[in-house]
Amino acid sequence: METSKNADVSVRYKKSEDMRVRLLDTAERLFAARGYFGVSVRDITDAAGVRSASINYHFKSKENLFKAVFDRRIEPLASARLAKLDAIEISSKDPEKSVRLIADAFAGPMLDFAESGGDGWKNYCILVAQLAVQQHWGENTVSQKYDVHAQRFLRALQDTFPSCAPYGIHCSFQFLLSTLLYAVCDNKRMDTLSGGEYKSDALKMLRGPFLDFVSGGILSVAQAHKR
Repeated sequence: METSKNADVSVRYKKSEDMRVRLLDTAERLFAARGYFGVSVRDITDAAGVRSASINYHFKSKENLFKAVFDRRIEPLASARLAKLDAIEISSKDPEKSVRLIADAFAGPMLDFAESGGDGWKNYCILVAQLAVQQHWGENTVSQKYDVHAQRFLRALQDTFPSCAPYGIHCSFQFLLSTLLYAVCDNKRMDTLSGGEYKSDALKMLRGPFLDFVSGGILSVAQAHKR
C-alpha cells in the first residue's frame, strides 16, 4: 500500500512539474513575440492548453511567471560565462589578446545557447533584447540578477586596461552587451540587407566578426579614455 501511495505522489509531482515547464515555455515564447504587456494570463493558459487557474497555482501571478522565465536561464548562462572567464589568463601586458578572450567569455555562451539550445533559448534571447531597450530595464529585479557576474567582467576589463578611466570601462561593457543582444535577436536585418545571402541566425559564422568588432572597439575606447 505504501509503495502505491509513493507511486501516486510521484506521478502527481511529475504532472505538476510538466505543467509548470509547459507554462514557462509557452510564456517565454509569447513574451518574446509580443512583449510582457502584450500577453495576458488567458493567452498563456490557452496556448499551453491548461486551466486559467494554473498560473496562480504555480506562480501566483503573471509577474512572478515572467521572473521565473528569466530565473531558469540566468543560472546556466551566468555559470557558463564565469567558467570561461575563470579559465582565461588576463594580462595588461597583452590587452589585444585579453580583451578578445574576455569578450568571448561573456558573449560566447549566449551565442552558443542561441545557436544550439533550441527554441526556448532563442525565445529567451529575443526577450532579453526587447527588455534591454526599455527605460526601466536597468532598475528592475530581473536585470539585477545579471549584475553579479556583470561586475566580474567589468573588473576583468579594468584589470586589462588599468590606465583606462572607469567610465570608459563601463561604456565598453555597455557596447559589448548591446552588440551581443542585437546579434542574438534574429531580427532578419542581415537577411534583408544582403538579399538573403547572409542570415542573422547564422551565429557560428557571425562569431568571428563579432569578436573582431567588439574587441577593436573596446581597445579604441581604452586608448582614448585614459585616467
